[in-house]
Amino acid sequence: MLFLLALLGVAFAKVEKINMNFMDFKKQFEKDYLDETEHNMREEIFMANLKIINKHNSEYLKGEHTWFMGVNQFTDMTGKEFKQFVSRPFNRTRPSNVLKLDESTMVDAIDWVDRGAVTPVKNQGQCGSCWAFSTTGSTEGRDFIKNGASLQSLSEQQLVDCDRSHDNGCNGGLMDYAFDYIHQNGGIDSEADYSYTAHRSTCNTAKAARHVVAVDSHADVAEGSATQMQTAVSAGPVSIAIEADQYGFQHYNGGVFTGTCGTQLDHGVLIVGFAADYWKVKNSWGATWGEEGYIRMGRTKDSSNGQCGLLKSGSYPMAGARPSPGPGPSPGPTPGPGPSGDHYADPYTGMCAGGDVNVTISGVQGAFCAPSCTSGDCPGAPSGFDAEAQCALQDQSGDKLCALICNPGDSSACDASADATCKSIQGTGICTYNQGGPGPGPTPGCNPTHYEKPSASGECSGSEKAIQIQGLAGNFCSPKCVLGIICPQPDTDCFTGARSQCALQDQSGDKYCALICDPSDSTSCDTADGMTCKSIQGTGICTYGDEHFKWILANFKLNLEE
Repeated sequence: MLFLLALLGVAFAKVEKINMNFMDFKKQFEKDYLDETEHNMREEIFMANLKIINKHNSEYLKGEHTWFMGVNQFTDMTGKEFKQFVSRPFNRTRPSNVLKLDESTMVDAIDWVDRGAVTPVKNQGQCGSCWAFSTTGSTEGRDFIKNGASLQSLSEQQLVDCDRSHDNGCNGGLMDYAFDYIHQNGGIDSEADYSYTAHRSTCNTAKAARHVVAVDSHADVAEGSATQMQTAVSAGPVSIAIEADQYGFQHYNGGVFTGTCGTQLDHGVLIVGFAADYWKVKNSWGATWGEEGYIRMGRTKDSSNGQCGLLKSGSYPMAGARPSPGPGPSPGPTPGPGPSGDHYADPYTGMCAGGDVNVTISGVQGAFCAPSCTSGDCPGAPSGFDAEAQCALQDQSGDKLCALICNPGDSSACDASADATCKSIQGTGICTYNQGGPGPGPTPGCNPTHYEKPSASGECSGSEKAIQIQGLAGNFCSPKCVLGIICPQPDTDCFTGARSQCALQDQSGDKYCALICDPSDSTSCDTADGMTCKSIQGTGICTYGDEHFKWILANFKLNLEE
């Protein structure tokens, strides 16, 4: 009878025909497409999905379904593309650690959101890090329930970057292993301190050593038992895995989901409550999806697997006492005099500061950090340089940058102690730093799985293609975009700050991946193998050059006429 009442209640939810046009969709979800061809294709997909949504909702209003659909960030994707986006198989290969729970502690209904034990809905973006969000969600809740005081939002990025013994960052992971990592690490940092970037980078060990919450151990819920799951959730949020790659999940907007899914687990989420007819589940696709980021999953299939397999792989941490704040960092040595206002620094030994741009010039070896011209004026040359700061560079958009102009015959014009020398071009000298100067040199070469350096004959391993972009020096091996939108993640041991994106298209219409980087960050690409971030049309792309650290920055030209 409770289930029948729930059905009647859902049937009266206000659901109207959706007449959104594609331009409004693009604006609302901040969509930007590669070119007109892709734009038109996405519009066709959007319109086709809108028909599916409106047809389903008309059936919902007739009482044929217990849940309804709506427009969200996935409405411009085909079902096949959505499946590819979600699919991160959850294979629990480790031994289970089931703790038999006393079912006398089980309550009839609970909502941990209402009780203040659940942080706001988060968004994993294009990174396959659902496992990290599920882990932090149950850890946040269980810590709050045990220790009270305040609800701590924990760092998914720490798990993505640092949990490497079994989990794979943006390419999937398992909550059990993540609980083990938190325990072995002595705790986990806050989201505010170690914030989310949606790609895997080198572990920030200093931040990973800052602990706001600890985990003593973890336990698994007995597989296939609705009563054990209900007992576990009665005590706090529980991490689970489900199959979420079907069209119902793609378009879900509200109601009790009893649609077709499956039990091939591919997505980590969090049970935060339950009632007689549903489990309340927190997702990590942002608040624009579902019921403001949540889904109510029906309990009519509480058999051996549960709806979408939610009873197959539940786990939760045992919260420890909150770590005591550690001592603050001791004062470091007083820094010596640096370049003028941190301008004109060496990009090979650190990131450019103060808004400077990492610049290399066609035909000139080396690089330097260039400040912007302000009303034609430039910051003075730093200590160690006997060169004149001039507004000497201009990009294709007309923006001007400063350079240190020197006499090519004067060996003392640039700071030799910092391995900066005066390079001659068009009869004029410019101070640039030589690669391999003071400070840490390039890291040892690595063997990237994707985006590697083409051979001398222009060949790449596997099915990747050697790519050279018009107007940009250098090349790289590029994988083809999967389903026209998805690219493999770069190896973070080689590419510390670059992210993959389906950004290129050849004349036949085939789309390829590139590594997008920050032109001001000299460490984001595989510098050990001669790869740097080149600027083009305001965007940085990692490419390998023909000579080690001798690059053409296509956006810049000499302008010494002022």
